[in-house]
Amino acid sequence: MKRLTICLAIGLALALVISFSAIAQEEEVKKEEILFWTWAGGREITMLESKITRFEFIYPDIKVKMQPLPFVEYQTKLLSGHASGTAPDVAYYSQVMHKMFYDRGLLEDLWPYVKDDKVWLADYRPFLLDVHTFDSHYVGTGLGGWGTAMIFYNVDMFEENGIEGPPKTWEEYLDIAKRLTKDTNGDGKTNIFGCQNDGSFETYLVLLESFGGGVFNEDRSETIIDSPESIEAMQFWGELINEEKVHTPWVGTPGGVGFTYNNVAMGVYGIWSNGFWTTIIGDKFKFDIAPNPVKVAKSAPLSSSAYGVAIGSKHKDAAVKLAKYMASAAGQIENAFMGFAASSNPSLDFMYANSPVWAGKDYQALAETADYGKLMPLDVPRWEEVLRVLTKQRDLVLIGQETAEKAMEDAAKTIRDIMAGKEVY
Repeated sequence: MKRLTICLAIGLALALVISFSAIAQEEEVKKEEILFWTWAGGREITMLESKITRFEFIYPDIKVKMQPLPFVEYQTKLLSGHASGTAPDVAYYSQVMHKMFYDRGLLEDLWPYVKDDKVWLADYRPFLLDVHTFDSHYVGTGLGGWGTAMIFYNVDMFEENGIEGPPKTWEEYLDIAKRLTKDTNGDGKTNIFGCQNDGSFETYLVLLESFGGGVFNEDRSETIIDSPESIEAMQFWGELINEEKVHTPWVGTPGGVGFTYNNVAMGVYGIWSNGFWTTIIGDKFKFDIAPNPVKVAKSAPLSSSAYGVAIGSKHKDAAVKLAKYMASAAGQIENAFMGFAASSNPSLDFMYANSPVWAGKDYQALAETADYGKLMPLDVPRWEEVLRVLTKQRDLVLIGQETAEKAMEDAAKTIRDIMAGKEVY
């Protein structure tokens, strides 16, 4: 009898285990899986995995499948995915991509999902809503704050040469660049350059706007790329390279290789460089950031990549939850330790400023760009073509093949044709 009782107990236990296992499997099957694409790599993948783990804990009925893709092929594959009906439910979109995909009717309007969420909106910088709003449609939650271009400068190099702080004007920028451009090994060739500005569109705008120029007027109805102020800005940049020879030679779109190797003293670079540079520079030398030099106006072009939801998503509600979570304070904690951008969430500013990648740097100067910076002019029709024109004419000036006046006049003519609906390519 005792043996029978034990057998029955074991049998019941096994039945319960099988039963619970079946229930668990059934619950697993019921999970709603959403596909998420990113161009992230390296430690950013680790950061995203951590965020997704927390998200899945909060929303146990949702499973996120993350698929990283190389940035060089990302846009092409994303377009193909939308065309074939295999687009991810949620994806990274750069600000330029964001406008392009919106224009093609491929992104969901997220405003109906956030407008009544007072907690979410209260800790989200208002201008980031504007960055991702086109024709009153809010189509993306901020990827990780916002970016801009600012002065990066080698603090050690400045101090060793008796220079107190970064330049506040472009005249000071040129003067300091002259002082710090050197041939230190005596071979007759410059091996330390005073400056190097990167090839990002943000940096391009810094030069234009700080001189009082720009690409478009305030209502985007007319280009001002051929204004005297814009021409002066481009002439100044070209002269840094080709006449003063204090700027590294222009070979397309230089990044910050010279800066990280300790042979460029300063430059205007995209703020997203900070995290990576902090890691690779380590304790080789100290660097800091500062507001951009001024000619007639302060300039800080504001940009922000975003999480977008595909308009054809079969899991729209789950996808929106992920996009909202990733841009909330809870979803942005890890970003403080990446150093790619300023915080989307004011509640995290203190954490950002004291994180290892920002400690000792003027994070407050970055945060303040939200107060005076201007949104990048991505809301004009056929922006991709406009950007192609601007890049081509800038490069002609910087490699010394065209005068600033001629290049900007040619750019203006082509942009006006684009705005008039003419085919230019």
